[in-house]
Amino acid sequence: MEVVVGVDGSAGSFAAAEWAGCAADTAARALRLVHVAKPRVGTSPWGGDGAGRMLDRLGTALAARRPGLRWSGKTLSGDPGSALAAAGDGAGLLVVGARGAGGFPGLLLGRHL
Repeated sequence: MEVVVGVDGSAGSFAAAEWAGCAADTAARALRLVHVAKPRVGTSPWGGDGAGRMLDRLGTALAARRPGLRWSGKTLSGDPGSALAAAGDGAGLLVVGARGAGGFPGLLLGRHL
């Protein structure tokens, strides 16, 4: 079972990815970095393939600190909460940080599957 983490480009999501990377590495599980763009906006705030590049840079940095870490990145479109919940189906752990891209900074979301 893999560890899935939602990444929106905020400091909170990068911290969540760091924590998820550590959890995945410790449990010898794969890590999946997921970015969700809202369909009504049509694009990610990262623009074009910017989200894919952001996930690649993040995954590469996490793997550099944890050489045995297996990771992949995926960009989805939809409602972030629903899309992340669906992405976490079947995962051992779904990790998200504080809502960083326009939400309530102190609100923490999470679900252990």
